[in-house]
Order: sequence, then structure tokens, then C-alpha cells
Amino acid sequence: MANYSLDNYHEIENIYLHDSELQEITINYRGKEVSLKLVTAVTRENPSQTVEFLFEQVSYIHVPIKEPWGSGFYIFSIEAELAEDNRIITSVILNSGDIVKCISVSIRTSD
Repeated sequence: MANYSLDNYHEIENIYLHDSELQEITINYRGKEVSLKLVTAVTRENPSQTVEFLFEQVSYIHVPIKEPWGSGFYIFSIEAELAEDNRIITSVILNSGDIVKCISVSIRTSD
């Protein structure tokens, strides 16, 4: 398990997620948590595995399903930046053209 916070949030971009399948997004409104469950793509080094990203102390979540580039649920890339209020803005760009955006204090991943 890895933890990402203000000190190392940019490292989340180093996780190879290209062509991983976005399986499920779960929102725990009361707990202010958002869970993204993915199935990673098979690589020469690693078999496919299920991975969870748990966003903690979430203040914003945006999940469009407009598919401007066509139907799809594979991850194209992930980006992270710092918001003005010292929170992490994480954007998951899908091959459909949709961008799932979450603003949180920290992120935990299962590996």
C-alpha cells in the first residue's frame, strides 16, 4: 500500500496505469471518501491485478459520462496537481475523453 499527501502527491503520476480498466467508483459521502477500483493492464513485468485508489477527506468529485471521444473505460493517463487550498487535484483521463476529477487531502493505493 502506498500513501500520497502534499509531500509526495506528484509521485502518483509515476504509477503505470495506461490501459487499466476503470471498474467502479464508490462514494462514501458521510466518510468523505471516494474509491476507484481498477484492473491493471498486463505488462511484461506484471500480470493484471485489481488496484484500489482511496481518496480521503474529499471535497469535490466530478464523474462525467459524456464519452466525447467514443465509448470507453480504459485509463489514458493520471495527473496530479496542488490546489490553492493545499489539497490534491487528481485527474484520471479515460480513453472516452471523460476526465474523472477528485480533490482530496490524501490518497491511498492498494498494490
